[in-house]
Amino acid sequence: MKRLLKWLLIAFTGLVILVVAAALFLPRVYQDNVRADIEKEINQKVNATVTFDEASLKLFKHFPNLTLTLDNLCIVGKDEFKSDTLTHAKNIQLEINLWSLIGKKEVEINSIYLVQPEINVYVLKNGKTNYDIVKYAPVDSSDTPTKSSSFHVAVD
Repeated sequence: MKRLLKWLLIAFTGLVILVVAAALFLPRVYQDNVRADIEKEINQKVNATVTFDEASLKLFKHFPNLTLTLDNLCIVGKDEFKSDTLTHAKNIQLEINLWSLIGKKEVEINSIYLVQPEINVYVLKNGKTNYDIVKYAPVDSSDTPTKSSSFHVAVD
């Protein structure tokens, strides 16, 4: 009986070590893919120049949620606001529900943390604002179906 208990304890300890090691190293393995996906989605959805130095994923920062951190995030407007910085932050952290990544189609963001943010809001005399940077889908009266993105975000 003691031998069986000893082997079960060794197996459980090995499994815990394997899970912790995977949680530490897998986000680093997929870091470049995550950065490319983030840049692609931002360029599709936002009418502004968005830059950041580094994107990192961490599981244990806000456990059991996944934390996406963007360092030196800068959002600069286009057109009339091309020289105006809308936002600059030392880093932004998005706390993402881990289970929403696995099971659902929508990514659930539980919290957004801004570290040393600078947010500049401008309104022109004609009523145009610098924070209205979302690209809107053009309204088309034709019957051709539009291609939709597989990226969905739900913020509570």
